[in-house]
Amino acid sequence: MQLTETTAVHSGAARPRVPDRAAQRRIADSRLRLAGELRERVQARLVNVLIALELTSECEPPGQAELIDEAVEQARTAIAELRDLVADLRPAVLAGRGLPAAVEAHI
Repeated sequence: MQLTETTAVHSGAARPRVPDRAAQRRIADSRLRLAGELRERVQARLVNVLIALELTSECEPPGQAELIDEAVEQARTAIAELRDLVADLRPAVLAGRGLPAAVEAHI
């Protein structure tokens, strides 16, 4: 390695670029879009499964109560985990101050 290459590496000139504001805004928009899709599609389907299981438990065949109860619990757990995932996709500053402030905070 020559002196100029060594100097460039140690001075930080060889570090990767930080994405510009437009790129960060696209990333933030993508995260919001993904969070919305998860919330609207997947969570709605899981809630429907939970409701169906709860209704089924009212007229369950003998011996099936434990299986239905376990399925209900799994559906509730999946919904809670999905809510946590969606919350993690949304930066906290976004909820309080909006998209421009959230992008600014990540720059």
